[in-house]
Amino acid sequence: MNTQVWDFTKHLVHPAAAYVALQIALWLALEDNAAFRSPGFGFFAESAVHLVQFFGAWAVLYGTMLRDMEYRTRAATFLVWFSVIGAATAWLLPDRRDPSAVPTLRLLLAAELGAAIVGFVVTMRTWRRAKAEHEAKVTCGTIDSGVAAGSGASDRTVEGETP
Repeated sequence: MNTQVWDFTKHLVHPAAAYVALQIALWLALEDNAAFRSPGFGFFAESAVHLVQFFGAWAVLYGTMLRDMEYRTRAATFLVWFSVIGAATAWLLPDRRDPSAVPTLRLLLAAELGAAIVGFVVTMRTWRRAKAEHEAKVTCGTIDSGVAAGSGASDRTVEGETP
């Protein structure tokens, strides 16, 4: 099997999958409290929460790709560890089902969502900067883009095919 495939599963899929699993665990702990299941919370609020969690997962995936491309970013690591702390706190909160725990749970959720938004913004800024640097190197000819100049064809050939 190709070593790049193994590197991909080891370095990219694992942190993103861990983040998603931790966010699901956090949400399940929150749903133990009636305030997060009530009609007052609503479909749109729940959808917004899950959308921000998706952006957090996106940031973790792109952050691990940036790290593998040797760009310094700690956003993905921060988001995964912050999720560990958030999910553990929600599950270990002794009175999470009690209505008196709602302010604490909302604060925890707000902190998790805020971290996801900040992580996404930081990661996307770093991603755009890395992409611009790469495109500048390709334009200047410092690195090979993998495409023969002017032909639009790849310089890689399929086995049995003549170049």
